[in-house]
Amino acid sequence: MPQQQQGYRSFYALLLARHPDFAARASRIADGVLLQVRQQVNDSGAHFGCSHYIAASFAPTLNTLMQVKQLGQTDPFRAEQRLARFRRFYLKPC
Repeated sequence: MPQQQQGYRSFYALLLARHPDFAARASRIADGVLLQVRQQVNDSGAHFGCSHYIAASFAPTLNTLMQVKQLGQTDPFRAEQRLARFRRFYLKPC
């Protein structure tokens, strides 16, 4: 999945942010990962994939979101309301 691949690439760029080859790329990750969220999660919080594929596409994106927050660049969980709605959607008991 393209979303999965992009999520991994972004996450690794943040892990290597101090390396000269990744510094410029890492500085653009915070905005890009929020765009990924908006592409994967609709306004109501539902993911575009079926429940079986959510982990495959969204787990790398989630890892990147957590790394952005950990690095102190911004808090994407406060900045993007779709993440709170996705949490309710994903964790809602069947």
